[in-house]
Amino acid sequence: MLNEGETYRGVSFKTSIPIGTLHSYKRKQMIKKKTIVEKRGRNVGIPKKIEVQAVKAIKAAADLGWPLDVNDVQELLEIIVKDLSLVTQFKNGIPSKEYVRKFLKNNSDQLSVRKVEILKKQRAEAETPEIVNNFIETVKKAFSLAKIDHRNLSDATRVLNIDETAFSTSASTKKLIVSRGGQASIIAPNEGKACYTVLMTGSAAGHYFPPYTVLKGTETTIPANWVLNGPKGAAFTTSPNGWMDGTRFLQYISWLNGEIIEAKIKKPVVVIMDGFSGHISLSVLEEARKNEIILVKLPPNSTHYLQALDVAVFGPMKKIWGNITRKFYRQSQNKSITKSVFPVLLSSLMERMHEEGTANLLDIKIKTSKWKKKTHLQ
Repeated sequence: MLNEGETYRGVSFKTSIPIGTLHSYKRKQMIKKKTIVEKRGRNVGIPKKIEVQAVKAIKAAADLGWPLDVNDVQELLEIIVKDLSLVTQFKNGIPSKEYVRKFLKNNSDQLSVRKVEILKKQRAEAETPEIVNNFIETVKKAFSLAKIDHRNLSDATRVLNIDETAFSTSASTKKLIVSRGGQASIIAPNEGKACYTVLMTGSAAGHYFPPYTVLKGTETTIPANWVLNGPKGAAFTTSPNGWMDGTRFLQYISWLNGEIIEAKIKKPVVVIMDGFSGHISLSVLEEARKNEIILVKLPPNSTHYLQALDVAVFGPMKKIWGNITRKFYRQSQNKSITKSVFPVLLSSLMERMHEEGTANLLDIKIKTSKWKKKTHLQ
């Protein structure tokens, strides 16, 4: 290093060291000093202790059927940085793709990046037994995390199943009895056919939570007559198209947590649901984790034989709904099932379902063209 007041030429003359060598030495010293200052005063990335927790979270999500892609990992690390107010070199707290790649490489002993395998329909059907067995192993992992003993009947209240269905307002019926040669026809409501999206959650103990309905609309405050005389405890929200999406599902998880607390159900709970990508985001997974709700994803294209609500509940429910709507059209002289009418009919449906009993959601019926049996968690 040069002393104060000295020049490169003067030092070179006294020491016989070439000026170029002195310049190179000075440059190296400045780089070294800058590196030391950065290491002491500013974290380059996420501290190792926090990184270990992030790896555990990624592994847990993958093990329960929610594998993340590179963009998801980048978003997860960003959430960690901002939630913990970590000081890093990331621009706006967002780790670069290069940092994410290094993160995955540094933890390659626990995480691996694999190309997505797309199964053809024929192959997926041929592998159904394997898919079912893998799913059951996933459920067992979730039970282990939640410390649930499936042989303990009191723990059955902690095993939940979520599914959504659409209730059609169609006035159609498949067959009518008429005189020979007569015409089978009905009068349809003026407003035509509509559908209402309803999310249902039930437990393996036979407990059903109030329905959660998504109405078509842009209203931030739902008109009172849209929810009047609905099922006890039922919740209603709106979306522009009347469908469930990620934002509404995040709201639903928060609402469901309140219902779980209200029902005094012990946590953690395991929730089995389908993997429709429009529902799930890192925000949803984080909200679930925060509230001790372990989400388990059903295998793709398996809801017709693994989704307990779909198999055991929605079939009978839709038959009852059909009877309720036909009775309504006869008594109302074919008035439409509007948003103000739907809650009343939904309430009647839930009362009828309660009267006719509930299904045991621990029984998972497997139905395929080649392979039929009943599978139970062993």
